[in-house]
Amino acid sequence: MQFQNPSLDIVTFAILLAILCLFAIMLRRRRRRPTLLERPKRDVAYEWLAEPLLKATKDLRSKFSGLDDLPQADDVQLIRLGIFNLGTEPLEPAQFESPIAVTFKPSATLLAATVSETHRTAAIDPGTVTQEENTVYISPFNIAVGGTAIFNIVTRNGRPLGVTGSIADFGSLRRLS
Repeated sequence: MQFQNPSLDIVTFAILLAILCLFAIMLRRRRRRPTLLERPKRDVAYEWLAEPLLKATKDLRSKFSGLDDLPQADDVQLIRLGIFNLGTEPLEPAQFESPIAVTFKPSATLLAATVSETHRTAAIDPGTVTQEENTVYISPFNIAVGGTAIFNIVTRNGRPLGVTGSIADFGSLRRLS
């Protein structure tokens, strides 16, 4: 009958485990790391959400003023438009090549267009939002890096057909989705 030394088995196991750990560390260091995508200096995007007045939640309705004066009709739309600065530099009014224009079909009636709120950026002058016939214009404004500006638009019989605007060294606004 032959007896083995148990301490020898433990030492052998520990040495093999150490070799495997070193091998794993070497493989991990040699593996290529993905390059991080750099955010552009200027990247401006928009997104909008429309909800019929009759189906709007209490929370959404609270973000709009003057809704009590509106007729409770199916064709009244509450629209929230967000403008986002996703770049690494703040956006200044001089960098706008054209104002932001939100166009609606000719049969739409614009009832109201206002600045609602801002996040991570300075407040926006209410006079930056104007409306003409079936278009809402948003004049150039400051928006900090990572900042968001939200505008409220109320229409009868219409949702936005398009949102346009141009930024120097970037081009046209892009839609998030």
